[in-house]
Amino acid sequence: MTDQTTYGAWHHTSPTITNLCAAFVAAQGNLANIVKDQTANAGQYAYKYADLGTVLAAVRPVLAGHGLALTQTAETDGDDVLVWTTLLHTSGEYITARPIRLPAGKTVQQTGSAVTYGRRYALLALLSIGTEDDDGATAAPRNDRNDRPARLAPRPAPVDTAPPAPEARSNEERLMRSLLADLPTAEAKALRQAFRSEFGATLADLPVDQHPAALAWLEQQVQVLA
Repeated sequence: MTDQTTYGAWHHTSPTITNLCAAFVAAQGNLANIVKDQTANAGQYAYKYADLGTVLAAVRPVLAGHGLALTQTAETDGDDVLVWTTLLHTSGEYITARPIRLPAGKTVQQTGSAVTYGRRYALLALLSIGTEDDDGATAAPRNDRNDRPARLAPRPAPVDTAPPAPEARSNEERLMRSLLADLPTAEAKALRQAFRSEFGATLADLPVDQHPAALAWLEQQVQVLA
């Protein structure tokens, strides 16, 4: 029997996954969202995150208790790095998710950071779990809900909503936009604010001759999240 690809090549599976599915359904009952137990300080702001070690420590025992295990591999493809994640079962059945693609960067350290970042988010996606603050600090504010009419119409967009981003003016700008696009919304917003404080301009307005320095700075910030 040969491996098969399903759902338009979105993932690969063994010829059968009956045993794996039963085990994974049972494991899901014991998997919980991961608490963000790490704090990063980028100067102008601080934020919490869960690193790869925290995620693995939380999920490995649960999966092992149901005959499941994870394996991940990485490869380069041009200027990008691909991270593959496979869920295995003791029966020999498996599911391999379509890889996450990230900019590989220009140094070994940058590539390693991209691999670690990709591994963390691939695991969370494959296992259908998320991360959350231990104090609920990122929950949506509720203090104005009693003063609002009940769902009469969508709220208008803020008047200072940023226009669509222009085309990248350099390869460094392309890489920076890709890095920001791969971050969760809250973390990307915080990094954009820190970027403006650091360089005195938004990415769209930053002079091209400052792009290499800005890329190096941004990659250091993203590496903290990995």
